[in-house]
Amino acid sequence: MLLDRRTTTPGAISNCTAVVIPYYQREAGILTRTIESVLAQDHTIDLRVLVVDDGSPVPARSELEKVASPRRSCVSIFDQTNAGAAAARNRGLDQVPAECEYVAFIDSDDTWEPDHLTNALAALNDGYDLYFSDWLPLAGTRTSFASHSLDPQGHPPLGCGSGIHRYSGNLADRIVRGGVIGTSTVVYRYRSWPHLRFLRAYQRAGEDQIFWMMLTERTDAIAFSERCEMSCGRGVNIWWGSVAPGSDGRIRRIYDDLRFHQGIERHFRLSPGQTRDNGEEIDWCRREFADALVSQLRRGRLRHLWYFFPYAARDPRLIAAVWRKLNKTESE
Repeated sequence: MLLDRRTTTPGAISNCTAVVIPYYQREAGILTRTIESVLAQDHTIDLRVLVVDDGSPVPARSELEKVASPRRSCVSIFDQTNAGAAAARNRGLDQVPAECEYVAFIDSDDTWEPDHLTNALAALNDGYDLYFSDWLPLAGTRTSFASHSLDPQGHPPLGCGSGIHRYSGNLADRIVRGGVIGTSTVVYRYRSWPHLRFLRAYQRAGEDQIFWMMLTERTDAIAFSERCEMSCGRGVNIWWGSVAPGSDGRIRRIYDDLRFHQGIERHFRLSPGQTRDNGEEIDWCRREFADALVSQLRRGRLRHLWYFFPYAARDPRLIAAVWRKLNKTESE
């Protein structure tokens, strides 16, 4: 169901854009590179760069001092006690100046190509409400669109810029199946929904995807670029630090993914196809959780039982998944 839908028509050209950067890093120089890639965007774009220092061990102010760009004065830093990326992005959204039409997101270890905002504003000023682009994951050789089989040729090209397309279909269908959208590529019409915020309950997994789902409830005027306009850097990252098969955070990560998909069922009215796809993702998470837990227990890492019991209390079907995995392991 689409809520609060608005009919978007091209109006006066606006280029005032706030860039929200949640920041927590342990290595110096990472944020400096990110800010420099933001300030290297088209100089005709009226930027307001909002860095939220989320209790970072390396202070954001020391990083800003290293930035050589003459546009450094458009960067503002807001300090808060560590509360996570969702809370930091929300704090940034709270600080967006009234004159800003658009908001862009970028994580503190990512970098933009120089024409990212130019392309985004071309689409948004043409009447679209949400823009994203292809991107390159950390240490990746394939872009996100290639990995998730998003073929730009299946979407009508727009005349506002080379490689920009109108998204054809329901973007929520794709969000349910996997995270093709990189947070650091998103630019949206903030002024239309100034009170929309990230749900902190899901900030370890999926708070950004739920935010995109909320936007797709409100508009289907969505554009994207087939060009790779963002590259992930190597810094403190909850996702990349927990997906490795042998990492201690993998079990928690899988459970957080499970909660994310269960949250989609609670917060959104899904179509039959979305319900089916989301149910398949939930079943996959339970199987992966069981596989990861049993694998750790076989290695003698009994501390992972401390994850299992509270998680199973919230989702009793995890017990059956672990039991099936244990029985299968014993039979092998």
